[in-house]
Amino acid sequence: MHYDASLQIILVLPKEQHNVWKKLCREYAFEVEHQLADGGETRFHSVKNGLEFVQEPGLVAVHDGVRPFVSLEVIRRCYDLAAKRKAVIPVVDVFETLRVVTKDGSRTVNRAEYKLVQTPQVFDTELLKQAYRQDFNPLFTDDASVVEAMNIPFFSLKAIGKI
Repeated sequence: MHYDASLQIILVLPKEQHNVWKKLCREYAFEVEHQLADGGETRFHSVKNGLEFVQEPGLVAVHDGVRPFVSLEVIRRCYDLAAKRKAVIPVVDVFETLRVVTKDGSRTVNRAEYKLVQTPQVFDTELLKQAYRQDFNPLFTDDASVVEAMNIPFFSLKAIGKI
């Protein structure tokens, strides 16, 4: 898999970070074509702002900057499945001990029943745009939760190897 220059890249950053980003691009000769969108109050608002730049039908991937080292294999698998399923999220197993907090303290839960959601999350463009027309809900923690609120199923892809 090689970089496809026809892909539209939209980088969403807080408005006050745009000039810092532009300076870094000049300093490190980063010349890949991309657009800057203003970040919002929450992830929901940031993604919604970025989606305003997406004009073509197809697939859109939302990826967190805090996970910069996703493998090309995970990206490819997410796109391949999203072309068929319209909504795909990569997940990894939980290895930590999980506890649920109760009024009496806490208790261990079965971690096999849980997955950690990663990015990129890949969706049919129109489906994701439709999902982001909803009013904000504080329970929206990622794109899958926004789509899920419309009762749209999504496919969880077990990410193998380095995410």
